[in-house]
Amino acid sequence: MEENKKRTDSKKAICLALFLLLKKYPYESISVKQISERAGVSRMSFYRYFKNKEDVFIYYSDERFIEFNDIIHEKHLANLHDLIVEFLIFVSSFKESIDILIDINKYTIMLPQYEKYVAYLWRKFINPKKSNTNVLDKYAVSFVSGGLYNTTFKWFKDGCKDDPVEIANELYALLTKYAFK
Repeated sequence: MEENKKRTDSKKAICLALFLLLKKYPYESISVKQISERAGVSRMSFYRYFKNKEDVFIYYSDERFIEFNDIIHEKHLANLHDLIVEFLIFVSSFKESIDILIDINKYTIMLPQYEKYVAYLWRKFINPKKSNTNVLDKYAVSFVSGGLYNTTFKWFKDGCKDDPVEIANELYALLTKYAFK
């Protein structure tokens, strides 16, 4: 159990170190050695947990999704509209980190993550009784995840000025009008 805590603490420290370094230095100039030193771990530990710097962003994303999933359960969210609202509010709380990813042209790392998360939510809320093996489900998940990815990207590029509830209302109206008849 203590080994798991140490592993988790090391991963979080590496993640934090990378984001802190990105506030000062260009992404390309940051080395694994710098990240490791800033995190207080060895380079060997870095490579034990991550393949490369981009892998740290994937870990960060996965950890945020676990937090979001916990919120879904705590609030007993079960409809698409509320999921969209809560997602936008949730991701806006990580605006600084997401802005960094956008600024260093690494936000595209998030697209496969969005697809993975949407597939999970799709199976849980939209189509819980069927497998995701039929053609409609596979493409619907891809369509929705790409749309959500691009919507959040646009929203962040615009400084998150629009109200997340208003965005959710429009997206939900669009989806229910055309996709979920």
